[in-house]
Amino acid sequence: MNIEKLREEFKKEMDKVKNSGEITEKFEQLRKELRNAEIKEYGQASEEEIPF
Repeated sequence: MNIEKLREEFKKEMDKVKNSGEITEKFEQLRKELRNAEIKEYGQASEEEIPF
């Protein structure tokens, strides 16, 4: 999955987490995948995109 799609999925899941107040397993997985993809692509993760 490319970084843009990961960001979109992550933001959708983050909204669900904000509404429910519970961090889901899917959220954690997307957060890790996005972080790893950004590190691979840019050499570092964007703090803006990964709030936790």
